Amino acid sequence: RRRHTRCSGVSWARRCVQETVVSGCHDSLIKINMLTGELGQYKTKMEGTVWCVEEIAKRHLIAVGVSSGQVAIFHMEKLEEVFNVAAHRKNVSCLGVFRMQKKLLSGGFDRDIKLWDFSSKTNTQPLQVYKGHSGWVSSIAVLSDEEKFVSASYDYTIKLWHVDNGQLLTTL
Repeated sequence: RRRHTRCSGVSWARRCVQETVVSGCHDSLIKINMLTGELGQYKTKMEGTVWCVEEIAKRHLIAVGVSSGQVAIFHMEKLEEVFNVAAHRKNVSCLGVFRMQKKLLSGGFDRDIKLWDFSSKTNTQPLQVYKGHSGWVSSIAVLSDEEKFVSASYDYTIKLWHVDNGQLLTTL
């Protein structure tokens, strides 16, 4: 059983009846663990550190952000890559997932937030780019209506955005 070197990203999710922990690491390894024991692990083909991990539970997918700027999505049971894109110029620092849509938000050290459609491997251009932070984006949360999201940044602000039109609604 291989242990992680330094762990950098962790996601916790309830899948079916079982609770799952997905972790990413400096060695590009993704581990999927159930509290009852290890389920599997996957060595990504990406260069760099797995910086952030999010589980897209209803679809049995894992989204991963990497220090090389890539975002990838893997099928949890098959442990195979279903989407990969060069998303940011620097580290991908956070991800925001949509529960009902095949969309994903990524935030990076480049201070941008990008909206991705992962319904096809050929969708390599973002649907929308949200600009407005002056520090790297540290957190993204999609609101339950899936029409808005919030982002936090090392510029000490929290911003509320409209997903489809890219409008910045307010800054706290």
